[in-house]
Amino acid sequence: MNSMITIASNYIDPKKRGGEYNLTFHTIPHEKVYSRLSDDPIPHPATGSIKIAATSEEIPDPTSFGEDGDQVRLVVQIQESPSTKTKEVFITKGYVRDDGGWRESPLQVIHVSGELHSRLDGLIETDILSDQSVFFVGFGSVGSTIVRFLVQSGVKRFHIMDHDRIELCNIARHEARLRDVGRLKVDFAEEDIRQKNPEAEVHTWPVKSDEKNLELCRRLIRENTLTICTADSRTCRDLTNYNLIKEGKTGIFAGCRRRAYGGMVMIVRSGRPPCYNCYTHTLPDEAKDREIANAEAAEEIQYSDRPVPIEPGLSLDIDPISQFTGKLALQELLRNKPTTLRSLDEDLSDPLYFWYNRRENGEDSERFQPLSADPDDVHILRWIPVQFDPNPHCPTCGDYLAYMKKIYGLNP
Repeated sequence: MNSMITIASNYIDPKKRGGEYNLTFHTIPHEKVYSRLSDDPIPHPATGSIKIAATSEEIPDPTSFGEDGDQVRLVVQIQESPSTKTKEVFITKGYVRDDGGWRESPLQVIHVSGELHSRLDGLIETDILSDQSVFFVGFGSVGSTIVRFLVQSGVKRFHIMDHDRIELCNIARHEARLRDVGRLKVDFAEEDIRQKNPEAEVHTWPVKSDEKNLELCRRLIRENTLTICTADSRTCRDLTNYNLIKEGKTGIFAGCRRRAYGGMVMIVRSGRPPCYNCYTHTLPDEAKDREIANAEAAEEIQYSDRPVPIEPGLSLDIDPISQFTGKLALQELLRNKPTTLRSLDEDLSDPLYFWYNRRENGEDSERFQPLSADPDDVHILRWIPVQFDPNPHCPTCGDYLAYMKKIYGLNP
């Protein structure tokens, strides 16, 4: 029988020495796998009992305690630790019900906060990241993947805004699963983050990022270390950009081109133009070329009775945009902090980056050279940094009023 029991050390209570108590475990149907690592809701519960031995020599039999309906039982001996770091050490044995009896099972007791990001030691200081907070505007295919990258890197504080629900067509590209269809995306986000880090702090906002919620968005931008906008709506992006400039905060915009043949990532750095409005003014064709992944996005750009086709891209083509955005976000969250990733600062100094998954008919990418061609040329499957000057007349970050006065011959 291939069984396994995993329990977080904080669920073993040494104060109950000589006694016993009940504990519900999470189980996977049809598998003898049981775990209890957090206080999150348990979709598939299995009842269990824990017996704390009265002495370090006592080894209670699993049949001597517990409830009739138990599927898991644990016996814990508490001994003095030879280590100066801990006063006590737990000697544990686990049992699972099998054919009406009890069979000893492999058991691991985990210190969750200490082991969750242990493989990142020496690369980044996760304690630094745990104090950083990120505000996500949009939790679609791109945003949900970026969140996963950041929580797995040690970020613990998230604010997520999205009014939409998970649809069946999202599943092929989103972090959500079939059982999540119909849920608010922000509700799934909170559960998914806590499943990866039970200590994460997650705040959700099931509303649109629009004019009605302008002040709420501005407050969240002000209170968070970094803002990441992956929403498809041009209005949402413009409002996010406006709030970033007004609050003097740093934000990242990320999105795909139609059918995800490519994508863009832009960072608006605090006090350092250009801003997203400068991008849409300087490169209007590139700014308009974005993925139409749902009916709402299609309706926003429809300009006649002729419908705009919904043309989502492959998950495989979306992932490079999410990965690069996650990398850029991590670099910003670690700015001015000692880390081996500091060397990437000079590689990620540009404001704008383009990615192309393939050559697209009728687009600039149609003329791109094969990967085997001149390495200094522009290719597909490669990030292209773009430098461009801020728009001095930008209505968001420039002196737009002076420009209008000059145009209309008004006195200063």
